Amino acid sequence: MIVFTKESINSWLMLSGDTNPIHYDSESANRAGYSAVVVPGMLLAMPIKQTLIMDGKPGNCIEVYFKHIAILGKSYEVIQKENYVNFTDCDCGSTVAFGRKTDRQKNEPKGIIKFGEHILKKEEIYARLQTNEGKYHPIVTLESMFFAQMLNCFKYSNIWGVTGNDWLLSGNLLQANSKLYYKTMAINWINQNLKIDFFMMSFSDYQPGNNNYISVFYDATELGIRSNFLFVIKEW
Repeated sequence: MIVFTKESINSWLMLSGDTNPIHYDSESANRAGYSAVVVPGMLLAMPIKQTLIMDGKPGNCIEVYFKHIAILGKSYEVIQKENYVNFTDCDCGSTVAFGRKTDRQKNEPKGIIKFGEHILKKEEIYARLQTNEGKYHPIVTLESMFFAQMLNCFKYSNIWGVTGNDWLLSGNLLQANSKLYYKTMAINWINQNLKIDFFMMSFSDYQPGNNNYISVFYDATELGIRSNFLFVIKEW
């Protein structure tokens, strides 16, 4: 059973730099139509990815799709069914999110815009891996580090004339799905600083009154790890 506490959510927000108020302010969450603080999508996805990486089945891509939101204080359960993992609400049994492992080859997206890069020092990486040792697989830990740096660069991007940070602060930006591509042996060597590149897909004009989507991804080429994230800007 998994219960997201205020402490666990705040710890993730401190690490990731996520400024979306629905993840820490109950009034903002209420205005967005939720009964309580909303669990960040990346934090929710980590136990799903952990289960799929550790199951020993073949595959080099983990896909996670969000159907509903998870909220502070409720109980959830990870249930594995063959090649799928469901993240379910213990009270009603409904699926909040689900993941699967595939052999999908990573494609090279067209129409991409590089919006930043970051150098992670090997000392930072080792320190984080040691902190999470026994809790998450190293690939899941690394992805969370890369995501945090990507989000930091995203804040300064211009999207439809608005900064990424302002979209976050609006409370309207939510994660819709993600795809993690990895090599099983990727983390067996980290003897140097790692360069991570951040990209954004070119997007169509903003459509008021509709849900609008933003696709971003990072590429840690030296490790063979890449994640694609699809975000939706909800119109309440």
